Amino acid sequence: MNYSVWYLGARQRSAAWMERRLVERGHARDVAQRAVRRLEELDLLNDEAYAENFVRSKWRQSLWAPRRIADRAVRQELLARAVVDEATDKYFGARPFESLSHPESWREVLQEARVPASVAPLVPHHAEDEQDVGFSRSRELLEGAQARARLTGGMARDTRRRRLASWLQARGHDWGVVSAVMRVLDL
Repeated sequence: MNYSVWYLGARQRSAAWMERRLVERGHARDVAQRAVRRLEELDLLNDEAYAENFVRSKWRQSLWAPRRIADRAVRQELLARAVVDEATDKYFGARPFESLSHPESWREVLQEARVPASVAPLVPHHAEDEQDVGFSRSRELLEGAQARARLTGGMARDTRRRRLASWLQARGHDWGVVSAVMRVLDL
């Protein structure tokens, strides 16, 4: 039990990961299972909370696609697919980037994002859209892609498109999302 608490001191872990690690350290499987159950009772080990934090963290750090985040959580963090899918749906919504299919409405939103912080309170805000989780994630993706596109500002249009598409695809976004981002950013 002390060893498992030490592991949790470094960062959150999944119950399956903790059980596996305890067995690898030489503890009997039933002892490891009891330790994991006890940690869950004490709310020191919570797969649902860990999945939500993992999804949020990977999105904010890297703008990974929801499917890539879920696959990594299942494969490397040993979280159950159902738990990860629920956390992903909660954070991204049912259809996260559907709002990207209307590029004309996004150009105005991106213009607002460029407004200096001192003037931002004066700019009209899309309060009804901000409640939509999919809208928020789309906006974050577009702002990240826009920042990335600025790095290629002096390059030929085809080069800019290719680099931005590669950057988005490396994060697991499918071609539908990539092409929608390109249309919105007018690349």
